[in-house]
Amino acid sequence: MIESLRSIGMLSTVLSEGSFQGAADRLNVSATVISQNIKALEERLGCRLLDRSSRILKPTEQGKKLIAPAQAMMDAAQSGLDVLNAEVKDVAGKIIVSVPTMLSGGVLASISEDFLLANPRVQMDLRFENVQRHPIHDDVDLAVGMDQISHKNLEHRTLIGGGGGFYAAPDLADRIERSDPRSVLTKFPLLMCYGFGSTEWAQAFEIEENLTLEDVPFRMKCDDVSIIYRLCLSGAGLTNLPHSLVSDDVKRGRLVQVLKSISMQQTHFFAMWNRRSKTAHIVDSFVKHIEDSLVRIRRDTAQ
Repeated sequence: MIESLRSIGMLSTVLSEGSFQGAADRLNVSATVISQNIKALEERLGCRLLDRSSRILKPTEQGKKLIAPAQAMMDAAQSGLDVLNAEVKDVAGKIIVSVPTMLSGGVLASISEDFLLANPRVQMDLRFENVQRHPIHDDVDLAVGMDQISHKNLEHRTLIGGGGGFYAAPDLADRIERSDPRSVLTKFPLLMCYGFGSTEWAQAFEIEENLTLEDVPFRMKCDDVSIIYRLCLSGAGLTNLPHSLVSDDVKRGRLVQVLKSISMQQTHFFAMWNRRSKTAHIVDSFVKHIEDSLVRIRRDTAQ
């Protein structure tokens, strides 16, 4: 029973991370160990749980029947552990968090809100900035950025986003889907955000690498994803947005995902803080909360 639960946990992590290596990095074990555990679980149950035939790992029908109730059980267990941990070690104090402006309209706001509600004695000064701060030299307790800073006293954690795609309002989406993908960059107005500039657009659409900003007929280029998001809703242009931000709009028909054949790289950020700081235990708890929240978002998006 215990061995099966351990293997189910590994299977769930593989699906949420999207790969054996990603799961290995998160669980701090080798990818071989994870693969062996899942195969052993499949042998014990007498059925395949993981579809390995495509580039993207997906659960089989039998795997879906196992994962859903098992994940609910593990989430409940984790909630119990979180309550006990909070009782054992009271998380209280003030932290200053520096985050790239491009994340201002994403899920970080709701993640921070959940953390504060769970830890009523924590004060958070959340700053969205265009400059990456240094947790040792600057007046911040936690710095999130796209560049990893090296220092002997710094603790690092890699935060993997929930993934994104290209979105447009319904009328514009219909015109885009009826066009040649290679003509999109010059035929339709673009809304550039989320650290995705002209070079990245060119690479995604397999256009020549020397494409300059002036060659792209963008209507808006902005680091604040919330502005780009509102413009996209109004039909002002095509943009790339986090799946988690637009899931409700997609369900309600306000936005449509387009150009699904064009892959987008998963966004990585680095969370860095001074392990010797008096607030290190608060920051560590907050970062763990962010990691767990992103895992759930990736899992829900994959389903």
